[in-house]
Amino acid sequence: MRDDAVEALPDTPTDARRSPRPESMAETAAAPTADAAAPPTTASSSTAPADKEEAVPRYVVLLAMCAALNSCNLGYDIGVNSGVGPHLQAKGEGMNLSDLQLELFFGIFGLAAMLGAAVAYTASDGLGRRKAFACTSITFIIGVLWTATATSYPSLMMGRFVTGLGVGLGLAIDPVYIAEVSPPKHRGRLVTWSETATNVGILLGFVSGFAFRDAGEAGWRSMLALGAVIPAVLLVLVFTFMPESPRWLVAKGRSEEAKLILRRCYPPSSDVDAVVAAIQSAIEEERNASNAYGWSALLWRPTKTTKRMLIVGVGVAMSQQTTAIEAIQYYILYILADAGVKTRSKQFGILLLIGCIKVVVIVVAGRLFDHPKL
Repeated sequence: MRDDAVEALPDTPTDARRSPRPESMAETAAAPTADAAAPPTTASSSTAPADKEEAVPRYVVLLAMCAALNSCNLGYDIGVNSGVGPHLQAKGEGMNLSDLQLELFFGIFGLAAMLGAAVAYTASDGLGRRKAFACTSITFIIGVLWTATATSYPSLMMGRFVTGLGVGLGLAIDPVYIAEVSPPKHRGRLVTWSETATNVGILLGFVSGFAFRDAGEAGWRSMLALGAVIPAVLLVLVFTFMPESPRWLVAKGRSEEAKLILRRCYPPSSDVDAVVAAIQSAIEEERNASNAYGWSALLWRPTKTTKRMLIVGVGVAMSQQTTAIEAIQYYILYILADAGVKTRSKQFGILLLIGCIKVVVIVVAGRLFDHPKL
Protein backbone atom coordinates (compact mmCIF):
# COMPACT_ATOMS: atom_id res chain seq x y z
CA MET A 1 0.00 0.00 0.00
CA ARG A 2 2.76 2.45 0.92
CA ASP A 3 4.81 1.57 -2.17
CA ASP A 4 1.83 2.08 -4.44
CA ALA A 5 1.21 5.51 -2.99
CA VAL A 6 4.82 6.59 -3.51
CA GLU A 7 4.88 5.19 -7.03
CA ALA A 8 1.84 7.28 -7.94
CA LEU A 9 3.42 10.55 -6.90
CA PRO A 10 5.29 11.42 -10.12
CA ASP A 11 2.06 11.11 -12.09
CA THR A 12 0.07 13.49 -9.87
CA PRO A 13 0.43 17.05 -11.21
CA THR A 14 -1.25 18.87 -8.38
CA ASP A 15 -1.78 18.42 -4.69
CA ALA A 16 -5.52 17.93 -5.11
CA ARG A 17 -5.37 14.14 -4.68
CA ARG A 18 -3.20 14.13 -1.59
CA SER A 19 -4.01 17.30 0.30
CA PRO A 20 -6.81 17.08 2.85
CA ARG A 21 -9.51 19.62 2.27
CA PRO A 22 -8.83 22.76 4.30
CA GLU A 23 -12.41 22.79 5.51
CA SER A 24 -12.00 19.29 6.96
CA MET A 25 -8.72 20.20 8.65
CA ALA A 26 -10.27 23.25 10.29
CA GLU A 27 -13.24 21.20 11.49
CA THR A 28 -10.90 18.51 12.90
CA ALA A 29 -8.85 21.08 14.80
CA ALA A 30 -11.97 22.65 16.28
CA ALA A 31 -13.73 19.38 17.14
CA PRO A 32 -12.29 18.75 20.66
CA THR A 33 -13.15 22.26 21.84
CA ALA A 34 -16.63 22.10 20.43
CA ASP A 35 -17.28 18.70 21.97
CA ALA A 36 -16.11 19.85 25.37
CA ALA A 37 -18.09 23.05 25.40
CA ALA A 38 -21.38 21.96 23.89
CA PRO A 39 -23.81 19.16 24.65
CA PRO A 40 -24.37 16.34 22.15
CA THR A 41 -26.42 17.28 19.14
CA THR A 42 -28.55 15.28 16.78
CA ALA A 43 -27.04 13.75 13.65
CA SER A 44 -29.12 15.91 11.36
CA SER A 45 -27.97 19.20 12.93
CA SER A 46 -24.28 18.20 13.02
CA THR A 47 -24.12 17.15 9.39
CA ALA A 48 -26.11 20.04 7.95
CA PRO A 49 -23.15 22.48 7.60
CA ALA A 50 -20.97 19.78 6.01
CA ASP A 51 -23.59 19.04 3.40
CA LYS A 52 -23.85 22.67 2.39
CA GLU A 53 -21.44 23.25 -0.46
CA GLU A 54 -19.77 26.64 -0.56
CA ALA A 55 -19.90 28.50 -3.85
CA VAL A 56 -16.80 29.09 -5.95
CA PRO A 57 -15.21 32.39 -4.87
CA ARG A 58 -15.80 35.07 -7.49
CA TYR A 59 -12.09 35.87 -7.57
CA VAL A 60 -11.31 32.28 -8.58
CA VAL A 61 -13.95 32.41 -11.30
CA LEU A 62 -12.36 35.55 -12.74
CA LEU A 63 -8.87 34.03 -12.63
CA ALA A 64 -10.09 30.86 -14.35
CA MET A 65 -11.73 32.93 -17.08
CA CYS A 66 -8.54 34.94 -17.61
CA ALA A 67 -6.38 31.82 -17.81
CA ALA A 68 -8.81 30.12 -20.19
CA LEU A 69 -8.21 32.93 -22.71
CA ASN A 70 -4.92 31.18 -23.40
CA SER A 71 -6.77 28.14 -24.77
CA CYS A 72 -9.04 30.48 -26.70
CA ASN A 73 -5.96 31.37 -28.81
CA LEU A 74 -5.67 27.81 -30.08
CA GLY A 75 -9.38 27.58 -30.77
CA TYR A 76 -9.45 30.81 -32.73
CA ASP A 77 -6.48 29.69 -34.83
CA ILE A 78 -8.21 26.41 -35.72
CA GLY A 79 -11.51 28.12 -36.48
CA VAL A 80 -10.12 31.01 -38.50
CA ASN A 81 -7.82 28.84 -40.60
CA SER A 82 -10.82 26.75 -41.60
CA GLY A 83 -11.90 29.81 -43.56
CA VAL A 84 -8.44 31.04 -44.57
CA GLY A 85 -7.51 27.94 -46.57
CA PRO A 86 -9.74 28.59 -49.61
CA HIS A 87 -8.62 32.24 -49.68
CA LEU A 88 -4.96 31.22 -49.77
CA GLN A 89 -5.63 29.00 -52.78
CA ALA A 90 -7.87 31.44 -54.67
CA LYS A 91 -6.26 33.24 -57.60
CA GLY A 92 -5.92 36.96 -57.06
CA GLU A 93 -6.66 36.72 -53.32
CA GLY A 94 -3.25 35.93 -51.93
CA MET A 95 -0.68 33.18 -52.28
CA ASN A 96 -2.30 30.93 -54.89
CA LEU A 97 -1.12 27.88 -52.90
CA SER A 98 -1.16 24.36 -54.25
CA ASP A 99 -2.78 21.54 -52.27
CA LEU A 100 0.64 20.39 -51.01
CA GLN A 101 1.63 23.89 -49.92
CA LEU A 102 -1.65 24.31 -48.05
CA GLU A 103 -1.16 20.96 -46.32
CA LEU A 104 2.32 22.01 -45.21
CA PHE A 105 0.91 25.34 -44.02
CA PHE A 106 -1.57 23.53 -41.78
CA GLY A 107 0.84 20.77 -40.76
CA ILE A 108 3.80 22.90 -39.67
CA PHE A 109 1.61 24.35 -36.93
CA GLY A 110 1.38 20.98 -35.18
CA LEU A 111 5.13 20.37 -35.49
CA ALA A 112 5.93 23.76 -33.96
CA ALA A 113 3.37 23.18 -31.19
CA MET A 114 5.11 19.93 -30.24
CA LEU A 115 8.44 21.75 -29.97
CA GLY A 116 6.85 24.46 -27.85
CA ALA A 117 5.20 21.89 -25.59
CA ALA A 118 8.57 20.20 -25.06
CA VAL A 119 9.91 23.28 -23.26
CA ALA A 120 6.61 24.34 -21.65
CA TYR A 121 7.34 22.56 -18.35
CA THR A 122 10.78 24.16 -18.02
CA ALA A 123 9.44 27.61 -18.86
CA SER A 124 6.45 27.32 -16.53
CA ASP A 125 8.42 26.06 -13.52
CA GLY A 126 11.43 28.27 -14.15
CA LEU A 127 9.75 31.58 -14.97
CA GLY A 128 6.48 31.13 -13.11
CA ARG A 129 2.97 30.87 -14.51
CA ARG A 130 2.50 34.60 -15.11
CA LYS A 131 5.71 35.06 -17.08
CA ALA A 132 4.98 31.88 -19.01
CA PHE A 133 1.58 33.32 -19.96
CA ALA A 134 3.33 36.52 -21.06
CA CYS A 135 5.89 34.65 -23.19
CA THR A 136 3.10 32.64 -24.80
CA SER A 137 1.03 35.71 -25.61
CA ILE A 138 3.96 37.64 -27.07
CA THR A 139 5.03 34.68 -29.22
CA PHE A 140 1.49 34.18 -30.46
CA ILE A 141 1.05 37.87 -31.30
CA ILE A 142 4.31 37.89 -33.27
CA GLY A 143 3.29 34.73 -35.11
CA VAL A 144 -0.19 35.79 -36.21
CA LEU A 145 0.91 39.27 -37.27
CA TRP A 146 3.82 37.77 -39.20
CA THR A 147 1.45 35.41 -40.96
CA ALA A 148 -1.10 38.13 -41.67
CA THR A 149 1.48 40.41 -43.30
CA ALA A 150 3.46 37.72 -45.18
CA THR A 151 4.13 38.46 -48.84
CA SER A 152 5.75 35.15 -49.79
CA TYR A 153 5.22 31.48 -49.04
CA PRO A 154 8.41 31.09 -46.94
CA SER A 155 7.40 34.10 -44.85
CA LEU A 156 3.90 32.67 -44.45
CA MET A 157 5.35 29.39 -43.20
CA MET A 158 7.68 31.11 -40.74
CA GLY A 159 4.80 33.07 -39.27
CA ARG A 160 2.78 29.88 -38.96
CA PHE A 161 5.71 28.15 -37.26
CA VAL A 162 6.09 30.93 -34.67
CA THR A 163 2.35 30.81 -33.98
CA GLY A 164 2.59 27.07 -33.35
CA LEU A 165 5.46 27.60 -30.91
CA GLY A 166 3.33 30.02 -28.93
CA VAL A 167 0.39 27.65 -28.78
CA GLY A 168 2.54 24.68 -27.76
CA LEU A 169 4.30 26.68 -25.08
CA GLY A 170 1.09 27.86 -23.49
CA LEU A 171 -1.41 25.07 -24.04
CA ALA A 172 -0.56 23.24 -20.81
CA ILE A 173 -0.19 26.35 -18.64
CA ASP A 174 -3.78 27.43 -18.15
CA PRO A 175 -5.10 24.08 -16.82
CA VAL A 176 -2.21 24.00 -14.34
CA TYR A 177 -2.80 27.60 -13.28
CA ILE A 178 -6.54 27.06 -12.85
CA ALA A 179 -5.93 23.93 -10.77
CA GLU A 180 -3.43 25.72 -8.53
CA VAL A 181 -5.70 28.67 -7.69
CA SER A 182 -8.92 26.65 -7.28
CA PRO A 183 -10.26 25.07 -4.07
CA PRO A 184 -10.09 21.25 -4.37
CA LYS A 185 -13.86 20.68 -4.43
CA HIS A 186 -14.27 22.94 -7.49
CA ARG A 187 -10.97 22.16 -9.21
CA GLY A 188 -12.17 19.50 -11.65
CA ARG A 189 -15.02 21.56 -13.09
CA LEU A 190 -12.97 24.75 -13.37
CA VAL A 191 -10.14 23.01 -15.23
CA THR A 192 -12.63 22.02 -17.95
CA TRP A 193 -12.97 25.71 -18.76
CA SER A 194 -9.77 25.41 -20.80
CA GLU A 195 -11.47 22.99 -23.18
CA THR A 196 -14.59 25.13 -23.20
CA ALA A 197 -12.49 28.17 -24.13
CA THR A 198 -10.90 26.23 -26.99
CA ASN A 199 -14.32 25.58 -28.49
CA VAL A 200 -15.41 29.17 -27.89
CA GLY A 201 -12.30 30.23 -29.77
CA ILE A 202 -13.17 27.91 -32.65
CA LEU A 203 -16.63 29.46 -32.83
CA LEU A 204 -15.10 32.96 -32.84
CA GLY A 205 -12.86 31.87 -35.71
CA PHE A 206 -15.90 30.67 -37.64
CA VAL A 207 -17.62 34.00 -36.98
CA SER A 208 -14.57 35.85 -38.28
CA GLY A 209 -14.56 33.71 -41.41
CA PHE A 210 -18.24 34.40 -42.00
CA ALA A 211 -17.75 38.15 -41.56
CA PHE A 212 -14.86 38.29 -44.08
CA ARG A 213 -16.07 35.54 -46.44
CA ASP A 214 -16.25 37.85 -49.48
CA ALA A 215 -13.53 40.37 -48.59
CA GLY A 216 -10.75 38.87 -50.71
CA GLU A 217 -7.09 39.27 -49.74
CA ALA A 218 -7.80 42.01 -47.20
CA GLY A 219 -10.34 39.67 -45.62
CA TRP A 220 -8.06 36.71 -44.89
CA ARG A 221 -5.28 38.99 -43.68
CA SER A 222 -7.72 40.70 -41.31
CA MET A 223 -8.99 37.34 -40.09
CA LEU A 224 -5.49 36.26 -39.14
CA ALA A 225 -4.53 39.63 -37.63
CA LEU A 226 -7.58 39.55 -35.33
CA GLY A 227 -5.95 36.52 -33.69
CA ALA A 228 -3.65 38.98 -31.89
CA VAL A 229 -6.54 40.51 -29.93
CA ILE A 230 -7.09 37.70 -27.40
CA PRO A 231 -3.40 37.24 -26.46
CA ALA A 232 -3.04 41.03 -26.19
CA VAL A 233 -5.93 41.10 -23.71
CA LEU A 234 -4.38 38.20 -21.78
CA LEU A 235 -1.04 40.01 -21.70
CA VAL A 236 -2.66 43.04 -20.10
CA LEU A 237 -4.48 40.88 -17.54
CA VAL A 238 -1.26 39.06 -16.63
CA PHE A 239 0.43 42.30 -15.60
CA THR A 240 -2.59 44.06 -14.06
CA PHE A 241 -4.87 41.46 -12.47
CA MET A 242 -3.65 37.85 -12.38
CA PRO A 243 -1.46 36.87 -9.40
CA GLU A 244 1.26 34.24 -9.44
CA SER A 245 0.29 30.63 -8.71
CA PRO A 246 0.30 29.94 -4.94
CA ARG A 247 1.87 26.53 -5.51
CA TRP A 248 4.73 28.02 -7.52
CA LEU A 249 5.31 30.65 -4.82
CA VAL A 250 5.45 27.95 -2.12
CA ALA A 251 7.88 25.93 -4.23
CA LYS A 252 10.14 29.01 -4.42
CA GLY A 253 10.00 29.59 -0.66
CA ARG A 254 7.60 32.55 -0.85
CA SER A 255 4.91 31.12 1.41
CA GLU A 256 3.72 34.44 2.84
CA GLU A 257 2.91 35.73 -0.64
CA ALA A 258 1.11 32.47 -1.37
CA LYS A 259 -1.03 32.87 1.77
CA LEU A 260 -2.20 36.31 0.68
CA ILE A 261 -3.41 34.87 -2.63
CA LEU A 262 -4.94 31.77 -1.06
CA ARG A 263 -7.02 33.90 1.31
CA ARG A 264 -8.71 35.42 -1.74
CA CYS A 265 -9.03 32.09 -3.58
CA TYR A 266 -10.40 29.93 -0.74
CA PRO A 267 -13.61 30.32 1.28
CA PRO A 268 -13.33 32.31 4.53
CA SER A 269 -13.72 29.12 6.59
CA SER A 270 -10.55 27.59 5.12
CA ASP A 271 -7.35 27.20 7.11
CA VAL A 272 -4.84 28.81 4.76
CA ASP A 273 -1.87 27.80 6.91
CA ALA A 274 -2.95 24.17 6.62
CA VAL A 275 -3.32 24.54 2.83
CA VAL A 276 0.22 25.91 2.54
CA ALA A 277 1.55 23.12 4.75
CA ALA A 278 -0.18 20.53 2.56
CA ILE A 279 1.29 22.10 -0.59
CA GLN A 280 4.78 22.08 0.96
CA SER A 281 4.37 18.44 1.91
CA ALA A 282 3.16 17.50 -1.56
CA ILE A 283 6.05 19.31 -3.25
CA GLU A 284 8.58 17.64 -0.97
CA GLU A 285 7.08 14.21 -1.63
CA GLU A 286 7.18 14.80 -5.37
CA ARG A 287 10.83 15.86 -5.19
CA ASN A 288 11.77 12.82 -3.13
CA ALA A 289 9.92 10.49 -5.47
CA SER A 290 11.48 12.11 -8.52
CA ASN A 291 14.98 11.79 -7.07
CA ALA A 292 14.38 8.20 -6.03
CA TYR A 293 12.80 6.94 -9.23
CA GLY A 294 13.28 9.38 -12.11
CA TRP A 295 12.21 8.63 -15.68
CA SER A 296 13.37 5.02 -15.49
CA ALA A 297 10.47 4.18 -13.16
CA LEU A 298 8.07 5.38 -15.86
CA LEU A 299 9.74 4.19 -19.06
CA TRP A 300 11.91 1.15 -18.34
CA ARG A 301 10.67 -0.61 -15.21
CA PRO A 302 7.23 0.69 -14.31
CA THR A 303 5.25 -1.10 -11.63
CA LYS A 304 1.77 -2.42 -12.33
CA THR A 305 0.23 0.69 -10.77
CA THR A 306 2.38 3.06 -12.81
CA LYS A 307 1.81 1.05 -15.96
CA ARG A 308 -1.97 1.29 -15.55
CA MET A 309 -1.75 5.05 -15.08
CA LEU A 310 0.47 5.42 -18.14
CA ILE A 311 -1.89 3.34 -20.28
CA VAL A 312 -4.90 5.40 -19.19
CA GLY A 313 -3.21 8.80 -19.43
CA VAL A 314 -1.33 8.29 -22.68
CA GLY A 315 -4.15 6.23 -24.16
CA VAL A 316 -6.77 8.92 -23.59
CA ALA A 317 -4.48 11.60 -25.08
CA MET A 318 -3.71 9.46 -28.13
CA SER A 319 -7.37 8.57 -28.63
CA GLN A 320 -8.32 12.23 -28.63
CA GLN A 321 -5.70 13.09 -31.24
CA THR A 322 -6.14 10.08 -33.53
CA THR A 323 -9.71 11.18 -34.18
CA ALA A 324 -8.00 14.02 -36.14
CA ILE A 325 -10.92 16.35 -35.45
CA GLU A 326 -8.67 19.44 -35.46
CA ALA A 327 -7.21 18.48 -38.85
CA ILE A 328 -10.66 17.75 -40.25
CA GLN A 329 -11.86 21.19 -39.16
CA TYR A 330 -9.22 22.81 -41.38
CA TYR A 331 -10.86 21.15 -44.40
CA ILE A 332 -14.54 21.47 -43.51
CA LEU A 333 -15.19 24.02 -46.28
CA TYR A 334 -13.64 21.67 -48.85
CA ILE A 335 -15.74 18.78 -47.53
CA LEU A 336 -18.90 20.86 -47.73
CA ALA A 337 -18.05 21.97 -51.28
CA ASP A 338 -17.57 18.34 -52.36
CA ALA A 339 -20.89 17.52 -50.68
CA GLY A 340 -22.67 20.05 -52.90
CA VAL A 341 -22.74 23.14 -50.70
CA LYS A 342 -21.23 25.63 -53.13
CA THR A 343 -21.93 29.16 -51.83
CA ARG A 344 -19.66 30.57 -49.15
CA SER A 345 -22.58 31.93 -47.16
CA LYS A 346 -24.13 28.47 -46.79
CA GLN A 347 -20.76 26.89 -46.04
CA PHE A 348 -19.99 29.35 -43.26
CA GLY A 349 -23.55 29.07 -41.98
CA ILE A 350 -22.98 25.34 -41.48
CA LEU A 351 -19.63 26.12 -39.81
CA LEU A 352 -21.37 28.42 -37.35
CA LEU A 353 -23.93 25.73 -36.57
CA ILE A 354 -21.14 23.20 -35.93
CA GLY A 355 -19.33 25.69 -33.70
CA CYS A 356 -22.46 26.39 -31.63
CA ILE A 357 -23.12 22.67 -31.15
CA LYS A 358 -19.53 22.11 -30.00
CA VAL A 359 -19.77 24.88 -27.42
CA VAL A 360 -23.11 23.67 -26.04
CA VAL A 361 -21.92 20.07 -25.75
CA ILE A 362 -18.65 20.97 -24.03
CA VAL A 363 -20.44 23.25 -21.55
CA VAL A 364 -22.82 20.43 -20.63
CA ALA A 365 -19.92 17.98 -20.32
CA GLY A 366 -18.06 20.41 -18.05
CA ARG A 367 -21.07 20.73 -15.76
CA LEU A 368 -21.23 16.95 -15.44
CA PHE A 369 -17.52 16.54 -14.80
CA ASP A 370 -17.75 16.54 -10.97
CA HIS A 371 -21.35 15.36 -10.74
CA PRO A 372 -21.63 13.06 -7.68
CA LYS A 373 -23.78 10.50 -9.50
CA LEU A 374 -21.43 10.06 -12.48
